[in-house]
Amino acid sequence: MGIVKENLATKGFSGGLGDEFVYRQIKNRTHFAKRPKKRSVVTPNQEAARKRFQDGVYYAKAVLMDPAIREDYTTRAKEAGIASPYQAALQDFLKPLKIASIRTDGYLGVVGQPIFIVAADDFKIQSMTVTLQRADGTVIESGSAVKDSSGWIYLATQANATRAGTKVIVQAKDRPGKEATEEQIL
Repeated sequence: MGIVKENLATKGFSGGLGDEFVYRQIKNRTHFAKRPKKRSVVTPNQEAARKRFQDGVYYAKAVLMDPAIREDYTTRAKEAGIASPYQAALQDFLKPLKIASIRTDGYLGVVGQPIFIVAADDFKIQSMTVTLQRADGTVIESGSAVKDSSGWIYLATQANATRAGTKVIVQAKDRPGKEATEEQIL
């Protein structure tokens, strides 16, 4: 893609020129490129990607109507170097939610001991639930983790004498409604 510099004849152009070139305005600069070829056959993966992107566009337009959410995405855009709150909301929708790590080294089965969770996409996670299960599948306890400066923290509320084989299940949900689940066996 070429960039037009200081050419008064093409300054501000956008659109096509015959069947060969396309002019675009990107960040107040005129770019030109060969006209893209449209494919007549769309694969199922392409159709799914288009649908997901379209859902993201609908999400971004809808949530930005709320002034409080718009302010969140405006702040996010400035912090992350994203051009607009719309693009920040779209990126939030398209980026998958992922739980990066679960740290259980401080949990020995005693009430009040912590389990630390770090999420890869930590922007406006709505809920983080931690469930502890025994090896036989019975639930020991379940509750919400709390956001702190380094991630999320869950404090045990039930004693667990048989720590070995305990399964820690972490479920996170963010503003666009994406969910992620991660499990770790102690």
